[in-house]
Amino acid sequence: MTKSKGALAVSVELNDGSFRASVDDCRSETHKIFKGLTDEERNALAVEAWKAGIRTLVAAGRGARGADEPRRPIRLSTIPPSSW
Repeated sequence: MTKSKGALAVSVELNDGSFRASVDDCRSETHKIFKGLTDEERNALAVEAWKAGIRTLVAAGRGARGADEPRRPIRLSTIPPSSW
């Protein structure tokens, strides 16, 4: 699946044991963040940004459900795309 929104395009593949996402981000502010980094630093930043983003989405989904519901694993499909 590929989604494009202006200067941001994403390709996603979901297999039995893995998830692969490719991001093409042509926004100048993103380019500035990564420009002065080494390849190793860019990779590390991308990993941390991915993990932080997933944690944020999961937390938002839990918050959207309400504090009274028992804790259980969240399916990201329960988070409406409009809240991303």
